[in-house]
Amino acid sequence: MAFSTRVSQPVDMTQASRGSTFQYKSLWRRRLGAFWSSWANRLGFVVALLVVALALFPQELLPFDPTGINLAAAKQPGFWAGNTEHVLGTDFLGRDLLSRTIHATRLTLIISITAVTIAAFLGLALGMAAGFFGGFADEVISWMVDVQLAFPVIALALAIIAMVGGNIYGLILVLAVTSWASMARVARAQTLGAKNELYVDAAESIGVPTRRILIRHLLPNVLSPLLAVITYQISLLVLTESALSFLGLGVAPPQVTWGGMIGDGRNYIYDAWWTAAVPGIMIAILVFAFNFVGDGLRDAFDPTAWTKKA
Repeated sequence: MAFSTRVSQPVDMTQASRGSTFQYKSLWRRRLGAFWSSWANRLGFVVALLVVALALFPQELLPFDPTGINLAAAKQPGFWAGNTEHVLGTDFLGRDLLSRTIHATRLTLIISITAVTIAAFLGLALGMAAGFFGGFADEVISWMVDVQLAFPVIALALAIIAMVGGNIYGLILVLAVTSWASMARVARAQTLGAKNELYVDAAESIGVPTRRILIRHLLPNVLSPLLAVITYQISLLVLTESALSFLGLGVAPPQVTWGGMIGDGRNYIYDAWWTAAVPGIMIAILVFAFNFVGDGLRDAFDPTAWTKKA
């Protein structure tokens, strides 16, 4: 019987570490490729960046004072009527709509992003607690989610604003309270699927604290699909804020949002349609852009989408 004289070579730890680094980079490269493979995702990402750039635009460089009143220039059409001074026209008080739209972008995004951040933390914490602990905690949190989703958003917002008042902080609270439930459902479902994995059982068997299991082992699995939901929620909160501002329940003047601009221009829709059309078009562009980005993030964190696009 012949015996092999081959001696196993020692493993080069440097090469092993390089291989793991390569695999880590390859994972994110695949995610980026899945996101960037669709023209809609690329377009949404670029448009979203442009909207953020408008929000960061220095207010001192605006062509006109966004709150300055000039009744002599009221309800002037824009470039479509040959007006080169006020490119997007003026509103019923003579305020330049271009400056006013750029000025309103910052507050619109601040309200929506702050509210969705609060809602994401609340929904993530409650959803993971319901999915991981189960039992009585799951029943109570699921009941809270069902109750919140049973109420119409506008009716619930009206009730909360009546209690806390119609200011920017009350508006952020309203938007956060009316949007956490959908995120909690996603977090609960992802936690239920991940808590039965072998690595969670192994961590529990060696005495890893529950808080560490939730943060180190379960949170990465829950956070990935939740990013797409957060992106969708930003666009949804922009629409909700616009509806509340249209009803006069938004921020108080001289602060302005896109929804507030539509509310100001609704009485002049027949003789100065651009006062409501300009902010309405901006809201539509922003909603479509964030929806496209949300679709891209969903594809990026879904491994089945990689094989379909391969």
